[in-house]
Parts: sequence; structure tokens; C-alpha cells
Amino acid sequence: MKQHSHQRFVSAIITNKLGQVLLYQRDRNEKKYPNSWTLFGGRVHQEESFVQGLERVLKLDLNLNPEQVEKIWLFHSHNEHDGTYLLEVYLIHTVAELEDLVLGRGRDFDYFRTDQLLEIDLAHPVKSILMQYCKIA
Repeated sequence: MKQHSHQRFVSAIITNKLGQVLLYQRDRNEKKYPNSWTLFGGRVHQEESFVQGLERVLKLDLNLNPEQVEKIWLFHSHNEHDGTYLLEVYLIHTVAELEDLVLGRGRDFDYFRTDQLLEIDLAHPVKSILMQYCKIA
């Protein structure tokens, strides 16, 4: 398998049949962005493709097995503190209600209308992703 010289991450914009976006609230003791709301996602392991990483994270964090995923963005960034990283953002439509899902991390989770997204405390990197999403939704 090819070695990657950068960190790879995935995030999922998960929407329900009403077009609401599913977010989870980070724990109080998180080092970065405690108590803020964020997208589901995480680090992609070296041996995984981005989609495999996404599927693993969603299974662990929500017990969700998406039928179809659509890549909508690739972000590439480099800075001295974090190094180089790639983030692929996927759009997933689901019919799952909150009662159908099992939260595997964080304090809480909920669906939000797009007009509510700017009213809640979002983790900084997620805010720009969701602002872009609201422009195309």
C-alpha cells in the first residue's frame, strides 16, 4: 500500500429527508472546541481509502451504514503547526431518524435546519465547510 506523507481526514454532511444536517456536540473535556457542534468524521488510517475511513467512522460513531456517499470537496492545507493534511467532505442522504442511530462519541447529536447552523456554537473548521454547503444546498 502506498505510504502517505500527510494526514488524511474525512467529514460527512449527513442530511435527512427534510434537508436538515446531522451534527454532534463535542465533549466538555475535548482539547479542541469543547462543547461545540461538529460534523461526523475523523482520521483515515494509512491502509484505508477515504471512503473506507468514512464508512468505519460512521459505523463507530453512529452505527450508520450509508448506502451512497458523494464526495463534494477536497481541502488541502499546510501549516507549520499541523503539517500537511487532506480533508475530503462527503454528502450523505439518509432516512434515519435520531432514534435509529446510536451516538458513539460526544455529548449529544441532532438534526439542524440550514438556517439554524449559524446560530449554534460550531467548531471553527466546520463553520466554513457548512457555510459553503449552505450556498449549494
